Amino acid sequence: MIFSSSVYAVTYDIDETYDSDSINVLISEKLDMTDLYFKNTVGGIYNDIVLDIDRSINISGAVGVVLNLSNDFADCAFNLMADNINITGFTFNGYDTGISANSVNNLKIYNNTFNNLSTGIEIINSDNVSILNNIIKNIENNGVNIVDSKKFNLISNSINNTGGYGALLDNIDVLNIKNNNISHNENDAIYGESLKSSTVIFDEYGFIFTNYNITGNNITDNNGNGIVIAQSNNGNINNNTIKNNNGEGITIDNSTKNNITNNIIEGNDGTGVTLSQSNNGNINNNTIKNNRYDGISVDSSYITNVNNNTIDGNEGNGISASDVTIFNANENNIKNGGSDGIDISSSKGIGVNNNVLEKNKGDGIHLSKIYSGTVKSNNISNSGNDGITAENSHELVFSDNNLKNTENKGINADNTNNTNVYRNNIENSGDAGISISSSNNIDILNNTLANNRNTGIFLEDINNLEISGSTIKNSEYNGIEGSNIVNIKINNNLINNSTNNALYLSYCENINISTNTISYNGNDGIDLEESNKTSIQNNILSKNILQGILTSFIQDLNITGNILNNNNGGIETTDSNNVKITENTLDNNREDGISLNSIKNLVIASNTVTNTKLNAMSLQYVTNILFKSNILKSNKIGLELKDSNNTIIKNNTFEGSIDTAISLETTNNTNMSSNLLKINKLVVDIYDSQKFNILGNTLENNSYGISLSGSKNANIKNNLINNITHYGLDLSDSKKINISSNSLNNIKGDGIASHSSDNNLIFNNTIKNSKITINIEGDSNIVKNNYLRNSTEGIDLWGDKNKAYNNTISKMQKDGISVIGQDNTVNKNKISNVKRYGISLYDNYNEVISNKLIYVYKGLFVYSDENYISSNTIKNSKFNSIFIKGSNNLINYNKIFGNSKLGLRIQGYYNIVNKNNIISKNGIQGIGNGNEIKTNEIKTNKWGIYLKGDTNQITKNTIKKAKIGIKTNGYKNKLEKTTSNLKTTESVSQEETIP
Repeated sequence: MIFSSSVYAVTYDIDETYDSDSINVLISEKLDMTDLYFKNTVGGIYNDIVLDIDRSINISGAVGVVLNLSNDFADCAFNLMADNINITGFTFNGYDTGISANSVNNLKIYNNTFNNLSTGIEIINSDNVSILNNIIKNIENNGVNIVDSKKFNLISNSINNTGGYGALLDNIDVLNIKNNNISHNENDAIYGESLKSSTVIFDEYGFIFTNYNITGNNITDNNGNGIVIAQSNNGNINNNTIKNNNGEGITIDNSTKNNITNNIIEGNDGTGVTLSQSNNGNINNNTIKNNRYDGISVDSSYITNVNNNTIDGNEGNGISASDVTIFNANENNIKNGGSDGIDISSSKGIGVNNNVLEKNKGDGIHLSKIYSGTVKSNNISNSGNDGITAENSHELVFSDNNLKNTENKGINADNTNNTNVYRNNIENSGDAGISISSSNNIDILNNTLANNRNTGIFLEDINNLEISGSTIKNSEYNGIEGSNIVNIKINNNLINNSTNNALYLSYCENINISTNTISYNGNDGIDLEESNKTSIQNNILSKNILQGILTSFIQDLNITGNILNNNNGGIETTDSNNVKITENTLDNNREDGISLNSIKNLVIASNTVTNTKLNAMSLQYVTNILFKSNILKSNKIGLELKDSNNTIIKNNTFEGSIDTAISLETTNNTNMSSNLLKINKLVVDIYDSQKFNILGNTLENNSYGISLSGSKNANIKNNLINNITHYGLDLSDSKKINISSNSLNNIKGDGIASHSSDNNLIFNNTIKNSKITINIEGDSNIVKNNYLRNSTEGIDLWGDKNKAYNNTISKMQKDGISVIGQDNTVNKNKISNVKRYGISLYDNYNEVISNKLIYVYKGLFVYSDENYISSNTIKNSKFNSIFIKGSNNLINYNKIFGNSKLGLRIQGYYNIVNKNNIISKNGIQGIGNGNEIKTNEIKTNKWGIYLKGDTNQITKNTIKKAKIGIKTNGYKNKLEKTTSNLKTTESVSQEETIP
């Protein structure tokens, strides 16, 4: 034994000859001993040393000192039972436990080797214990057991190849595990339980200790977990490297206020970090890679922050959280995961912000059963499923996220209520950019969606939805698609270049679509079906391949204030009720501007439609229509109305129609009033319609006027028709049409014409400067009280039983009235300044009665038989006042005066000329047989009666001032009781007798 001393320390040296008993005696007897030194003199092997140390002492060994147990009688080498003990420099081999301490303070174990033991070090109920720079290996059970202790330091040790835990820590206050290498242990590298502090503890510099710190350790290749902490508070796990363990990297269970930061957790066979039933946890700034399951898993916890981690190549989720309250996952970089980037379920109060999620095989972010959460400013790309998925959740906000190249949907929400989707950028999704179903109270605002390989935004089974301020472009199907939605607003969006429709909705109700810009889409701009209470207003729709707006099967539809340009068609609506289309502007659409089919209760008002290639407006099978104050310009057809009833067309402007301004086919009860129609080809074309009124319209500078075909029971009244290239008004196969009080001027064709039309009434019209002012082909028509002037011809009647009376006809280039047909009546007309015939008849059985013909070239021409010409006044004609070229006509009571050539000429047979009053240059001339000239008064300055023919009778005529009273040339003519006041007398043939 060697003894040495100083003022403060007394050291005793021992060698290999000492056994346990002698050392124990030495320690107990040498009360001045402060240090005990084991020397290495003959190899340093001390066999079977078992010491019970119950005093403060420093025990050290020289280099190479080994405490070796050669038999099984001892539990531990050093059993420590006193405070202030330091042990260093030993190799412990073969013991059950190398060092055991119970209820000691200020213990330091450093620079030792523990090998081939059952347990390396075991500390119970002790305070201020430090285990430093030791090598602990080949241990059957745990490398270090620490139980019920305070202020424990495990620093810079190497613990490997144990059969249990590397370090087992239970019920420790203030724990520091630092810079250890812990590997190849059969169970967890570090297992800590009940690491709790009930008091605030300060270090020697006055800083507050957290309850435990596990920092700077290298934990690899353990068969269990890397670090397990249970029921522990106020801890830090940081700057550790935890790799290739067969379980979890870090597990914290049922603990509070734990921080896991700056660790490298890689290649573990379980989850990188697991936090369970723990509160106020922070998992920040870690690198977590290539773990078998999730990168980070949190469940049943309260207030957890997972921030700034790099999570790469884990086979499960990058971050998984379940049943958590107030959970934040921010600024993490998560990529190459085998499932979801972030998966959170059954939680509330979550925040997932500013993360980068790339190439994860599942969803970028998956949320299920969440109440209240924010997902903001994440960059998500190349996800194997959806970018963001939420289901069965409430009160979520998805904002400012950037999602690219997801395999399926960009954002997918199902059964998610009170959710806001704001300012996200979603590109190149394999399916819909945004998909929301079975949800309530959804706002989708100010998003940008581009190049998504299905629909931009897909919606189904939603109550209360708003989509506004978003840009949706290059969708490979529809821009927005929705069904079974109640209360929807789609406002102020830009939707273009969708392969199919920009917006498609079905089976929706209470819809407001406004101030959107929709262009360059491959099908329709807006397509709605089976959707009620819909308003489409103030949108701009242009250059869509098919319709700008297409709707069907809608109750209560309002389309107003929209601009539709350069689409194939503008607006098309079918099978709907209570429709209003107002204040829209449509230009240069290739087919119909507005097309409506099978509509009940329709208002079309104050629209402007220009430059359509087909119809500006096409309506079919529509009932109860108000069509007013529209402007239709430069279209092929302005308004086409078919198979419709109860229509009002008023105060509209039709201009520049290439074909027809208004076309009606098979319509009933139509009122057309106060419209302006100008510079059109055909103004109004009506076919197979009835019970309509055309009132107070203005037609100017058109090619054709109004055309009716196969129609009946109509009024055409008070219209102004000017400057028409062809006819003003044309009827074909129509009947019971009242045409009255119209003004027609400068009509290059006929003013009013009818073909195969019967029982029509044409009265009180003013027609000037036309070809034939009224040209009637049909039966039983009435033409009366019209004012006709400055035209080629006045009235042509082609048909039977027509009546023309009380008309005023003047300044015609040809005939005043021309009749071709039978049983017609021409009565009380005033005809003046006509350059050919005042009245001409070309068929039989007509009546021409009480007409006044003044300054006509040829007064009345009858080229037919059995007509009745009576009580007419013919004044100042220049040729024949009456010319009868037919047979069996009755000409009586006519007054002829002031004619410059011939009063009455007969060229036919068996006509009766009776009681006419003729004052003319020549009186009556006849060529024919069997005519009766009787009781006429003739005043002339040349000859009175001149007949060529046989068996004519001249009876009781009065002839005054004639140069030749009566001259006949024929056989068996009879002259009876004729009074002549003759200047000269012509001879007669021998067959004639003069009484």
